[in-house]
Amino acid sequence: MGNSVIVTLEKELFSVDAVNLATYKLSGQMSVEVKVARSTFECELSPLDGAELESLKIQFLREVNDQELRIRIAHQTENERNLILAFAFSRTGLDGGSN
Repeated sequence: MGNSVIVTLEKELFSVDAVNLATYKLSGQMSVEVKVARSTFECELSPLDGAELESLKIQFLREVNDQELRIRIAHQTENERNLILAFAFSRTGLDGGSN
């Protein structure tokens, strides 16, 4: 394990997409090795720039939470977003209609 810290995330609380998005966003500051277990994601965080391990852990947890909330909000507001987009594009004249 050396200069790394393990963060365990429950699959029941976090999606693989949230873990992947957080990993990608923080890839310039840390490397993340994700191992999938039966009910958890085991994420091994290693600093790229000598950052403190506790700081990495906090930053990663914040980012995973942020990404999970973004995914949930996007899912919950999908119908409204599609309605707004349909209305906006219905007034462009791009469909050949005579709006």
